[in-house]
Amino acid sequence: MNKLWDFWTASIRRQLVLGVALVHALLMMLFIVDLVERQRGFLHQQSQQQALSLSSTLAANSLSWVLASDFIGLEEVVHALSGYPDLRYAMILDPQGKVLGHSQRTLAGKFVVDDISLSFLEKKPSVQILVNTARIIDVAAPILRDTQLVGWARISLGQEQSSQGLQAVSREGVLYALIAILTGTLFAYFMARGLTRGLYHLLDVAESTRAGKRDLRANTSRHDELGLLAQGFNRMLEALNTRERELHQLNQTLEQRVEQRTEELEKNRKRMEIALDAAEAGTFYWDISTNKVVWDKRSKKIFGIQDFDGTYATWASFVLVADLKACEQHLKAVLQDPDTEGLNLSYRIRRPDKIIRHINVSALIDRNADGSARLITGLHQDVTRQKYHEAELEQARQTAEQANQAKSRFLANMSHELRTPLNAILGFSQLMARSHDATNTQRTQLEVINHSGEHLLEMINDVLDLSKIEAGCVELEPEVFDLPRLLEDIGQMFTMRTESAGLRFALTLEPTLAHYVKADNGKLRQILINLLGNAVKFTREGGIALRARTLPETDDPDICLLQLEVQDSGSGILPEQQQQIFEPFIQAHRGDSDTKGTGLGLAISKSFIALMGGKIRLESQPGHGALFCVELPVTLADTTEVDTITEYHKSMVEGLEPGQTAWRILVVEDIVENRLLLTTLLREVGFNVREAQNGQEAVAQFQAWQPHFIWMDMRMPVMDGYEATRRIRTLQGGDSVKIAALTASAFKEQRIVILDAGCDDVVHKPFREQEIFATMAHYLGVVYRYEKVTEYTTPTSAAVAAPLSVEDFVQVSQATLESLQDACLDLNSDKIIEIAQNLQDLDMKLANRIQAMAEHYQYETLLALCEQVLADNHL
Repeated sequence: MNKLWDFWTASIRRQLVLGVALVHALLMMLFIVDLVERQRGFLHQQSQQQALSLSSTLAANSLSWVLASDFIGLEEVVHALSGYPDLRYAMILDPQGKVLGHSQRTLAGKFVVDDISLSFLEKKPSVQILVNTARIIDVAAPILRDTQLVGWARISLGQEQSSQGLQAVSREGVLYALIAILTGTLFAYFMARGLTRGLYHLLDVAESTRAGKRDLRANTSRHDELGLLAQGFNRMLEALNTRERELHQLNQTLEQRVEQRTEELEKNRKRMEIALDAAEAGTFYWDISTNKVVWDKRSKKIFGIQDFDGTYATWASFVLVADLKACEQHLKAVLQDPDTEGLNLSYRIRRPDKIIRHINVSALIDRNADGSARLITGLHQDVTRQKYHEAELEQARQTAEQANQAKSRFLANMSHELRTPLNAILGFSQLMARSHDATNTQRTQLEVINHSGEHLLEMINDVLDLSKIEAGCVELEPEVFDLPRLLEDIGQMFTMRTESAGLRFALTLEPTLAHYVKADNGKLRQILINLLGNAVKFTREGGIALRARTLPETDDPDICLLQLEVQDSGSGILPEQQQQIFEPFIQAHRGDSDTKGTGLGLAISKSFIALMGGKIRLESQPGHGALFCVELPVTLADTTEVDTITEYHKSMVEGLEPGQTAWRILVVEDIVENRLLLTTLLREVGFNVREAQNGQEAVAQFQAWQPHFIWMDMRMPVMDGYEATRRIRTLQGGDSVKIAALTASAFKEQRIVILDAGCDDVVHKPFREQEIFATMAHYLGVVYRYEKVTEYTTPTSAAVAAPLSVEDFVQVSQATLESLQDACLDLNSDKIIEIAQNLQDLDMKLANRIQAMAEHYQYETLLALCEQVLADNHL
């Protein structure tokens, strides 16, 4: 077998020739076998059809003779078939099996007695195939008079001539196969010869190259794969030559580099010596096997000695007794642990001059194959001065921490004092808004009060959280909100401020502005209010503009870029002040503008923008106003989040659905105004409410009344909410009642303390009525009845969703367009609305859309359309 394998793998040429020959032989053999088998099947099928046809013909021709019992006539009919090729015999039988006529005359008049004949005589009169083999086909056909059987016609054919024909086909197929094998082998031989000739040429070039002939190259005249191989081979030789030249050049410069490295190492050694001297550090190594320690001169200087005998006992004599035991235990643990690679020790020594020094040891451990320590090499460093500095820093840290705690207590008290009256202001304004007697104008004014109060609350939170901003502890609170609604709320707030200051305010919401987004709503509102507030403060004439648009982000389809621009026509900002104004407590002096304030607005805004992953840019020149550009990445809200917030804006709690439990609610609050606010709100909806002024009364009310839910203020006289909650939880039924804390604390850390006291949830003052109702629905399962209110409509449904085009102004006169242009330049919304009303008879749709754009402060968009139409009219 090995010899056969060696013969086969001796050359590619032999493998190719033998392989082609074997494949041809196999294919031709399969072809011949298939052809012979197909021909044999065809001939057999043909013989079968002939036998059936002959039997049927014989039956038809012999019917009259059988009926006439004319046996001589039957003999003539049978003998007429005797010359048929491959006919073995033909016979006529009566129904009892008697031979009436036979191709062999001697058998006439006899009865058939074989099993095959007897079996078909008993069957129904139909054509029967009695024998169907490769050599014999025997069939019988009934002789019928109408449907009466009168006899059988039987034919038997042999296959001798068919077999002779198949043998001839086989011989011819073998001949053709030999010719095909020979032709394929010759073709494979010449093809393999051409292939191996190129390979032998490459082999000769490789051997010559190995022998040192670097300039010899392979022939690349061929255009097939061998030609490509030769080209690659030549490129490899070129690369080898290039590499050899490079190595030669490197060898030439190696000595120079070695010399340079030697000089550098010497310089580094000297630098290390200087660094060790400056760091008051000395080197040592400790041979564990001999227990000998070697110190350099700097280590001896640190320990205050001239000579060192290298013993462990001498080193131990310097270490203070209070530190020695800990050092020895640590050394023992490190030496016994085979996985420890380093050693770090800190201890104190008493030098011979009685001076105490602090020493740090940093060392590496070299171990044997079995993990045992062999050598320790490291540094002694005198860190006495560092220890003194650390003690001073620790004292300063403790002082600062005490001051910070005092500041936190002050801020907590200020938070409570500020948020408590603000809770009453916002709460009663919400109650007034619920009144059915309030007009639309009053509702709008109350809404402005609410928004302004909420902004004041956010400002208080930001001032109280200033220390967190400085410490980098502020966190984002993303939520889904209506972006155009937020911008319009801010626009309404500043429209009143600018009108009272004799200024114009323009809000432009681009058609591309996203509707519902997910971001930190509060911080975005604070950023805009800070920027717009500064713009109003530093503008004496002209106006302020707020523009908003969103652009898609190419990297993430769910993220868009919110671009905000706040522009004013004020006195501008000096170049040297443009970076300083973003620092805390820094204010720019802009002309004669009022500069009262904390100076925190821009600093907080910049911190919030950076926290949200955005950036802010300032463009300003003295005397030409200022432009603040903000870019923030925001997430587009999904459908479920949008549905939730849309429902929130569409409905307001009006009462309780019938068929519920008579809910008992206990309000615990020491401030009369806050207690009145919450009890009034809950009673108007339909709850049963009782009051308590402090924690002690709350415990008594709980025992007497067993309320379902308790609103618990946490800071009260006599007994605070913490203690009252803990006591209620210990009473019968106290584990099932739901308790929600009401707190004026602005610090979120306080939430953990409140929950630990036993409260189920925390609501911060000033609260919103939706928070109150949602909390009770969550814990009690309360079902409310909602009053449907007017659905909020954003600019996207009117002026933005169907923007105007130049074609919409075709019927508008030149004078009207010029008046509209002047009104846009003056930011005069009243004039624009007046022009729109005058256009109602001409085009009602156009008039309504112009009025909507004016109401939504889209002056720039409308102005651009006017200018484009006027320019087209002049062409």
